Amino acid sequence: MTLIGLSVSCSKTDKMEFTNLTGKAFYGCQIWFRDTENGDLVGCEEAGNIMMGERGKVKMLGAYCYVYAKDASGRMVMTKTKKAFDGLTFYRSDLY
Repeated sequence: MTLIGLSVSCSKTDKMEFTNLTGKAFYGCQIWFRDTENGDLVGCEEAGNIMMGERGKVKMLGAYCYVYAKDASGRMVMTKTKKAFDGLTFYRSDLY
């Protein structure tokens, strides 16, 4: 069984680095932030195009985040909300 995921980790600064390992290329990738898991959105950071295996870095604007992007066919790609500071991984099963 192969596990594919998107890893996100944060340093002591307000920058968050993430790696796309979900099995999909992200075009026009945005990282949206919330202060609580189900709270209102507090901001968005543009990450550009993040291909499979590539890393991106954005300014961390909240404690929780999710990915919003388009795939190669132009369809919306969105992940479930996760804690941004846990060094989390988004697995393929986390994609809506």
